[in-house]
Amino acid sequence: MIEFKFKDSSLPKYISVGDFHCGRAFVKDRETLLYGFIDTSGKEIIRCRYRDVEDFSENLAVVKTESGYGYIDTFGDMHIAPTFLDARPFSSGLALVQNFDKRWNYIDKDGTTIIGELSKEGLPCTENKACFYRSDGENLIYDHQSIKSVPFYWFSSFSEGFAIAKDGEQFLIIDENLTVLHRMSTSAIQEIGPSKDGLFRLVSLSGRVGYLNHRFEMQIPFMYKDGKDFNNGYALVKLFDEVLGYINTEGIATAFMKNLQYTSIDDFYENRAKVSSKRGVGFIDGTGKEKIPCKKAKYSHFSEGLVACYDGMNFTFVDPSGEVKIVLPSVFYSNMTYLDKCKVLKADSTDDLYKEKIAALKTAKNEIMLELESDIRSAEKHEYQKIR
Repeated sequence: MIEFKFKDSSLPKYISVGDFHCGRAFVKDRETLLYGFIDTSGKEIIRCRYRDVEDFSENLAVVKTESGYGYIDTFGDMHIAPTFLDARPFSSGLALVQNFDKRWNYIDKDGTTIIGELSKEGLPCTENKACFYRSDGENLIYDHQSIKSVPFYWFSSFSEGFAIAKDGEQFLIIDENLTVLHRMSTSAIQEIGPSKDGLFRLVSLSGRVGYLNHRFEMQIPFMYKDGKDFNNGYALVKLFDEVLGYINTEGIATAFMKNLQYTSIDDFYENRAKVSSKRGVGFIDGTGKEKIPCKKAKYSHFSEGLVACYDGMNFTFVDPSGEVKIVLPSVFYSNMTYLDKCKVLKADSTDDLYKEKIAALKTAKNEIMLELESDIRSAEKHEYQKIR
């Protein structure tokens, strides 16, 4: 009697999942290792066929094909042909792309080159201003109308109406009219971050972090051992080696936690900050209260009201309360063994896997019967030859 054995298992259809942007989140297929996009129902709206992708920005996404990088729209149609060696997301209507001659260009959403022949990658266009450099060392700015030369070196893109530049031994804070509003010597400051939530992050020569307001006064003094830019009204700072936490824009500590409680703490996104502990990964609010308990294996960041979650078995998307809103599909497998043979069956559901098993059993039995009939005919032929 021939014994048939089945060993069932399942795995998530995707091995990587991104955040939602413009109603689309990227996914990476487990078997093909190619990328596509799902919509907010979890449906694979753009088939997994790209070697690499970026998040959607301004309704276009960078994708990598066999011929190069290009841009698709939210329906998956190729909007700008994949003819670039490298490409960046769109911002303020422009994107940086690198041609195969290694030179960078700014293009518009029609794929038309607006500023070309840059030997060095410029800064992303933000607040309708692109800051970039020429190979001869000239520093320039484009405001969607004209290109102007500036007498300083760009240090950051525009944010909240300001950009950071350098002029010799000085950091400069520039407004949108290219007026220098404030200067700080590099002999006192080693770094200035872009304006976020009305504050500039400063790092002193000794490495201490403080925050400067738009009146160019130290709103939060140099009292932190480390600190990040503000995001969603909070900045992640380090008070001592073991003490991490958050301050609000007034400098008030809203939550301080020792590393004994959380092994890692992240920035705020949509009023939730990701934290990790020995229990798993979860989210806290600005007071330090866990709004989503630390028990999952992996989370991304909140975007458009949802966050991707992996629990060790499945990918889902949850809302700020932790309620599951989207469950991504799994692939169901069964190793079918009989005699000295093994076949792997695959389906998108347990019901379909059952149907695959029935079909595989019929096929296997037919194959066995054909083999037996062949063996019988061979044996009969052999006996007939002996008789003769």
